[in-house]
Amino acid sequence: MLRRARTLALTINKPDVMNLVQQERWSDVLLELKTLPGKNSESVLRLKGLCLYKLGQMSDAIRVFSRLLKLKKSDPSIQINLGLCHFAQGETKKARIFFENALRQDKKNINAIINLGLCLESSESQQEVKSFYSDSLELTNWPEELALNFSNYLVSNGNDQDAKRIYLQLIERGCESERVYYALGNCFSRLNQVTEAIANYEAAIERNKFYFPALQSLGALYLQINRPKKAVDILKQATRRGYSGADVCNNLGLAYQQLSNFGAAKKWLSKALEVEPNHRLAWSQLQNLRVNICDPSIYTDENVIDGRIYGGASPFTFLVLQDDPARQLQRS
Repeated sequence: MLRRARTLALTINKPDVMNLVQQERWSDVLLELKTLPGKNSESVLRLKGLCLYKLGQMSDAIRVFSRLLKLKKSDPSIQINLGLCHFAQGETKKARIFFENALRQDKKNINAIINLGLCLESSESQQEVKSFYSDSLELTNWPEELALNFSNYLVSNGNDQDAKRIYLQLIERGCESERVYYALGNCFSRLNQVTEAIANYEAAIERNKFYFPALQSLGALYLQINRPKKAVDILKQATRRGYSGADVCNNLGLAYQQLSNFGAAKKWLSKALEVEPNHRLAWSQLQNLRVNICDPSIYTDENVIDGRIYGGASPFTFLVLQDDPARQLQRS
């Protein structure tokens, strides 16, 4: 919808409107539209409807798009917008009617097909949904977005084998998208086909070295198969390229812990908590690490109560021996 909003802003040809759309300041766009002399023109009404949709004001958006539909009855995009508004309100049956109307006007409209597919997923049997997606893919010559939606549906229903076949067919048809290779890598990973998973994650990264989901998943997989040096190498690539999410930092901490580099492990686990203070796994691992390396901060940590460490996914028990000379020396 953002792309459509930008196109409409260009049509309106008012720099202030375009700037506000680029910044996604939808309330300000609406205020600006009220000042235009042609505020009831088709382009202005379309942009107004999109702004209301973005702001979650579905009832008002429906009124605007319904008004447009009276002016442009044969425009499938208006039917789609009305369908999206009703779908956002949880009115799946009404949404389905508008998506089907759009397809009667243009049977190969990808947006209508994708959104109708989402409607069917919530109301029809698996067999009917699979049949709809299969027929639609053949009709539209396998567009990537539609194929990914179909495979995501298969994965959500535990059907990784069929999803894998969809990804492989996309690649055979010449698709070079990093998203497809990444999704295929995930499929192989869930099927415990580690070599194939690694190859496809690497293929995704080759196509886009800044594709962080593949870097993160490949690093996590190396960690899972007990190859911490490779995990560090891949995860550090992610951080060097500007991505230091909590999960990446946590996995770097775990990898360094496996390598017995406890200083680096503590650094990255602490960084994970800086990024996401409630990251339960990082908190648990950091506390466990402090116990194992006899870090004095374990005694003053606010999460130590009566000798038990709280705040993680699985608390670790630690007995504080008040008369242990080694402990007393460590504290001093």
